[in-house]
Amino acid sequence: MLVAIRRLPARQREALILRFYLHEPETEVARVMGIARCLEAHGVPATFATQTSRSSDPLFYGYYAWADSLAQSATSSARIQADQRHETRIFVTCARPVVSDLEQIQLPRRAAFFRQHATEIARISQLAEQMGS
Repeated sequence: MLVAIRRLPARQREALILRFYLHEPETEVARVMGIARCLEAHGVPATFATQTSRSSDPLFYGYYAWADSLAQSATSSARIQADQRHETRIFVTCARPVVSDLEQIQLPRRAAFFRQHATEIARISQLAEQMGS
């Protein structure tokens, strides 16, 4: 297993070790891997960039809180649209590396799940096709 871990790119290896070997919560993995730093570098105030939660999406909780605060303070639809374009660029820039790394870690588990539940998945697909007919 160590050989396989050593073959991973550095960021994937870092995420894997933090999350599954050191049992760090996702929020800590995000902090360590620089999400907050990226958000701050792109203009998100530190009070939002470093904000965490045990919500369904703890990695980007601060980003969502910031975007929500902008939406609530916008005074026109043009301002909302401009803010959304700005927010989207920031999210894509800061989220892409972390999501990519975590996805690579999850792929083997996802594949194992599909192999284990292939029969049930096939049956659900058949039922869905029958309902659509």
